[in-house]
Amino acid sequence: MLMDAEPGRSVQMSSVETRLIGYRAKSNGKTGFAALKALREKHPVLMHGLCTYLRVSWFVVALVVGLTISR
Repeated sequence: MLMDAEPGRSVQMSSVETRLIGYRAKSNGKTGFAALKALREKHPVLMHGLCTYLRVSWFVVALVVGLTISR
């Protein structure tokens, strides 16, 4: 039983799975960019955290690749 559900309304699930340098988003039966748009409207703090995580992850990957190539 979900305590947040209002009587008469169906429960809509949203999830974001993060990986080392990527993600998979699902919201209201949508995936990809449509799910990100739906999540951004409902959970802006979550999306800000996801974007920050992905930026930092890609920066670290680029830094490691750059340092490896320069040696």
